[in-house]
Amino acid sequence: VKNILLELKLTDPKPIIFLCDAHQQYDELTRYLYKNNFSKYIEVYLFKVCQNPQAIPVVLGTLIDLECEESYIKGILKIVRSAVPMEELINEFEKRSKISILESWLEDRVSENIQIPAVHNAMAKIKVDTHQNPQKFLATNQFYDP
Repeated sequence: VKNILLELKLTDPKPIIFLCDAHQQYDELTRYLYKNNFSKYIEVYLFKVCQNPQAIPVVLGTLIDLECEESYIKGILKIVRSAVPMEELINEFEKRSKISILESWLEDRVSENIQIPAVHNAMAKIKVDTHQNPQKFLATNQFYDP
């Protein structure tokens, strides 16, 4: 069924969205939507259809793989805020060497007093990589886990 829907080149990708969501095919869905200029539907999927927060890191990781504009990814991050599995999200960016895209998002989580070590560890990596006074951050951040 999915292959037939993909071949039909539908003008409204909602059937594909629902099918891929039901079968947790987040990567394939994201690739299809992005390559067919349905970026708007990626947002519809994430914010209206998707019931599984585990999909968000996969979708964003796939967008990085597709060399999507950083501003688009950052826009999605601003909307999802902390309603995402943070460790998984950080891992998706880290394994692609794109942790710096998360800097603003991480700063917001730190300011919200999120105490998850992965958030603070990722922030520490950015501070070290960008020479943003890492010594002070490492010495004063109680949630950083070396």
